[in-house]
Amino acid sequence: MNNKFMNKVFENNIPAAELLLRIILKNDKIKVKEVKVQNFIQNLYGHSAQMDILA
Repeated sequence: MNNKFMNKVFENNIPAAELLLRIILKNDKIKVKEVKVQNFIQNLYGHSAQMDILA
């Protein structure tokens, strides 16, 4: 997906993130509390990661 498109679709959109995770993981009981897009997680001892969606 295009990052700009993904940012607009999922930014603060808990129902969309919840639906996507339920489909991918095949689990209807998943509940999302918070959604962040393009979240960067730093690791001082190894590789850092940039998450497209953090839910």
